[in-house]
Amino acid sequence: IGDHQTHKEGVSALGVVGSLVVSASHDSNLKLYRWREGQAGVERTVSARTITIAGVVSPSTCTIILACWDNTVMVYGMVTGAWRSTVVAHTDAVSCIGWGKGVLATGSWDGLVKLWTCVSTNSYTVRMTDLTGELDHASPVTCLDLQMEGEGVGTIATGTREGEVVVWSVLSGRGSMAHKLPSHSRQVNCVALAPGGDRILSGGSDMGIKVFDLKTGTVVFSKNVGEEVVCLAWDGVLALVGGGRGELSVWDLGRGRREPESRTRGHVGRVTAMSVGREEGKMIVVTGGEDRRVIVWRPQLA
Repeated sequence: IGDHQTHKEGVSALGVVGSLVVSASHDSNLKLYRWREGQAGVERTVSARTITIAGVVSPSTCTIILACWDNTVMVYGMVTGAWRSTVVAHTDAVSCIGWGKGVLATGSWDGLVKLWTCVSTNSYTVRMTDLTGELDHASPVTCLDLQMEGEGVGTIATGTREGEVVVWSVLSGRGSMAHKLPSHSRQVNCVALAPGGDRILSGGSDMGIKVFDLKTGTVVFSKNVGEEVVCLAWDGVLALVGGGRGELSVWDLGRGRREPESRTRGHVGRVTAMSVGREEGKMIVVTGGEDRRVIVWRPQLA
């Protein structure tokens, strides 16, 4: 329902904010898209005045938080069009970011995941005084997924450059390691927790996707998909996988099916980013690629 090539360089991160799609690029710009009657258009372009933006989260419909390769975390106000805060959060590039119920998690190539208080009463600004905990890894952190089950209680799954998937329990702004899973032979590019946090789906540069059952600590599904797994989305049953050759594939992991339900050629070159949201009650999927395109899809669900 929308296909745009407005960035000067490849797309690096995506988000769905209410009825808007937000894309970020290696060109340091944010693009905000709104679609009506099946036609999407760029509503706003924002310069972040930084280098690559690696991640985008939105704790509210008027706030965007960015993870940046210049070691910073930046908070942007949609209504005012102003930057609310910028903090040097890590000693190396911030590679991934997640938010849930007042907790912000940032992962970095410095080997740390940091936990921050990030709440509406402070306009979701992030400052060093908001830091509540650090999770130390043995290698650079490349991806994370944060799931908060209640007030101050949750789970974080992280992936590393060395191929490990690590699971952390979060309590009152601090974390403790629950599982360390030797997962991939190369870098982990994406992780996703199932609703309820009892399983994890991971994808890596070794072309593999794996599902871990955290109750038993075992791999319950493993498959070489034939191309690098760059990004994914998962609802605990169906997984949408973005690959290094530009394909989007749908997998029924609920039934453990060994072949994809469908394959679609989405981009020329790598699918570099993916986000799933809802607009007027209907699911939308947004993908971005090395080809500088941002595509908005409406899945045809059986």
